[in-house]
Amino acid sequence: MVVGERYVPGVGQVELFDEVRREIIHQLSIRPMAHSELVKALPENGNKETGLEQVIDSVASFKKPGVTGRGLYELRPEWYKHFNLYFHHYTRADQTKAEEAQRKLRRQVGDDKALPPPVPPPLCPLFASLVNLLQCDVLLAIEGTVLQWAVEPGGGGWTESMLQRTLHLVGMALLEEQQQLENSSTEDDIIFNYTSKITRPGEGPSTSGSVLALLESLQNAPHLEVHKDMITWILKMVGNIKTIRERTSSTFSTSANQGWHLEETMRDKDKAERKRKAEMARLRREKIMAQMSEMQKHFINENKELFQQSMEELEASTSAAEHSPPSSELTCSSQVCVGPWRMGRAERRQVVTCILCQEEQEVKGHGRAMVLAAFIQRSTVLSKNRSRSLPNPEHHEPLFMHPDLSLGIHTASCGHIMHATCWQRYFEAVQLKEQRRQQRLRGHTSYDVEKGEFLCPLCECLSNTVIPLLPHTCPPVSSADHPSLEAWLKTTSQQIAVLHFSHRRQSDGVSEGAEPVVPEGFNVNLTPQNPFSSSISEMINTFSMSAYKVGLKVNPNEQDPRVPVLSW
Repeated sequence: MVVGERYVPGVGQVELFDEVRREIIHQLSIRPMAHSELVKALPENGNKETGLEQVIDSVASFKKPGVTGRGLYELRPEWYKHFNLYFHHYTRADQTKAEEAQRKLRRQVGDDKALPPPVPPPLCPLFASLVNLLQCDVLLAIEGTVLQWAVEPGGGGWTESMLQRTLHLVGMALLEEQQQLENSSTEDDIIFNYTSKITRPGEGPSTSGSVLALLESLQNAPHLEVHKDMITWILKMVGNIKTIRERTSSTFSTSANQGWHLEETMRDKDKAERKRKAEMARLRREKIMAQMSEMQKHFINENKELFQQSMEELEASTSAAEHSPPSSELTCSSQVCVGPWRMGRAERRQVVTCILCQEEQEVKGHGRAMVLAAFIQRSTVLSKNRSRSLPNPEHHEPLFMHPDLSLGIHTASCGHIMHATCWQRYFEAVQLKEQRRQQRLRGHTSYDVEKGEFLCPLCECLSNTVIPLLPHTCPPVSSADHPSLEAWLKTTSQQIAVLHFSHRRQSDGVSEGAEPVVPEGFNVNLTPQNPFSSSISEMINTFSMSAYKVGLKVNPNEQDPRVPVLSW
């Protein structure tokens, strides 16, 4: 609404005048009003202004005071066509009074009693597609259903108000199509084709014919005498639109033929012009190439000794290359990708920066741990049965998932990297801050520290765990790391023998804390080597335990064999 805004000269002046004019038209359509009544009926802005004085003279004529002693404003006849029965500021009582007054007025001047909608104003490009609501299939089906009910006088499924609204919407759609036909310059600009859609038979179970056929059958219905003028106006509009379409189609075809001949003439001219320019460009290139060739000959003649020396060096390098094996062959023969002599790829260094201390560090397996802030949660995105829950979290086996995929674990990270020690100090500070906040009874925060939640120090993304950043591992290049099959079988047999020997000792009553005794002749190292430092291993355990706690909703238990399964 623009009426409630203050009038500023030159800013929205047209919109302000149009809205005030529309308000005055619909107030005077109810009855003639005095100046004071009209001012009270119009909406005001914050400065108690209505904009009445700027437009009242163009819309209404003032009738001088008579016996009553007060003058009245009456709507000018040329503004009757702008009356809208469903004006958005009308109450139900105002609508009834305006309808009766307008029918009486039109009967007095000899016009029909139809109250068609006014010509709709053009929409801005952003909302131009809203007019398609008038020709959508759902609205057409509703209109056909109401008209079908109205055909049967004994049907109790419709009311006079429903039929009146349906006819009003049909009239709005026809006016929109007529407006597009009159304002379009080409046939492709016409995207609104309501008349063709109302001639199609209805698809609904309650409609037996098209909207147009139902309107024609209702034209002479005795129980719809009050709506006869509106139905007649609609059928007349349909005929006018068909005539305009036929005339527009012939005009467009004639214009297309003329445009085609003109386009052919312009195409021939362009073709000749392009040919002339191409010939000129060819001559210019030939002239430039001749000049360059002449300059090269002149340079060679002036620098014969230098040119001769360069040619000798080129010939020497060419002959050396012919007698030496290609570099690609050397490269291919020296690189091995499978087997004990395979070559390792070049190490790729990964240097990252901590967002807390701003210190750069290379990611290494035995270096200080670097972590990513992450959030881990239960997920049912892929679930086929979201109502199913875990039967018993304490004994649930996550390795074998039910086919309905009822529950999974999802981890997301904002990608911001920190030292593990920096993150631990930050999280301890967050916990301390939360304890102080609870003591002061302040408002709640967006995260729960008791659940391990915190905000990323950089982007404040909700997090509840950290993901350790691991280095890129390279395959071993030493042949000692790839023993032969015989050596591998021998080592495996020794390991099995040691395990059997240890098991027999435990069965004979040797305590578990005693040092394991290895038989003579065996040299077996059963202790696996940890490729990561203690801090990285600690962060791996932290992330694995978070997946375990959130996935199963159980208390932490580092000895549970399901911990690595859930993190995997």
